[in-house]
Amino acid sequence: MAKNNKMIGLAATAALLVVAVVAGTYPSWKSTPVVSGEYTGSAKGMGGDVTVTLTIEDNHITDVTAEGKDETKGLGDKAVAKLAAAMKEGATVDVETVSGATISSNATIEAAKAALTSAGLKAEDLK
Repeated sequence: MAKNNKMIGLAATAALLVVAVVAGTYPSWKSTPVVSGEYTGSAKGMGGDVTVTLTIEDNHITDVTAEGKDETKGLGDKAVAKLAAAMKEGATVDVETVSGATISSNATIEAAKAALTSAGLKAEDLK
């Protein structure tokens, strides 16, 4: 009888172990929403706010417009435009800053990420 109880206890422990292992390896499925539309974000630049509008179609950036009207003329304003073009060309918000215009560059990237957030997306959700 004691041997039988030991076997039942051992079998129950083994079954619980199998359930725990299987449950722990089951993938958690998280679906990324499919987003289309225009989304705008802004961030503080060198001279004022930088605003970026992303046009997204099925999680793909198709157009980027950026405005930093109070950024340093000839440097910050050019960086804002250059980064918007790079984002559109690469269909990403993960672009490198422009040397000499770090604050304007970072503001442009932050504004683009804010636009993505307003769309309910992260950079890795883009196609």
